[in-house]
Amino acid sequence: MADDLSQHEQRKFWRLRWLSSLQAFADPEVQSARWTDSNERNPHFSFVECMCCYFDDADLNDQGAYARRIERGYVSDDEAEVLAEFHQLADGYSPPNGDDYDVEAILADPNWQAVVTTARLTQARLVVLLTDPDEVAALTRPVVWKPVGNGYEGQFP
Repeated sequence: MADDLSQHEQRKFWRLRWLSSLQAFADPEVQSARWTDSNERNPHFSFVECMCCYFDDADLNDQGAYARRIERGYVSDDEAEVLAEFHQLADGYSPPNGDDYDVEAILADPNWQAVVTTARLTQARLVVLLTDPDEVAALTRPVVWKPVGNGYEGQFP
């Protein structure tokens, strides 16, 4: 898909994905309600996917990730600076007993709560730097998920 998009469209798509992934970290209400719901069938609503969307899908899983994004014009220096503390904290987080699927333990973990609190503070600091209404929505509102065939399709708010 990325090959079919212009540079501008790739940047916009990446930024919406990036901002929405931060929103998921900063939303303890959705985490508590959806991660623990035994009837939830959308795999997006899990700790594993929260981490994956930010680090893997937004390609931020290595030391130079933000430097590359700045160089390509995807992120400003100010935005990267605002994200630095959150990024470091989230990157260093390990669930209790190393169990990525023990959602109850993760949600009760003071270290996870620190990640969420830092994400919320980062979200508040970052939103004032944004001028694009689509980006503001991606950062402040959860992705809307709709069933499609045997899976789900996310749409940015």
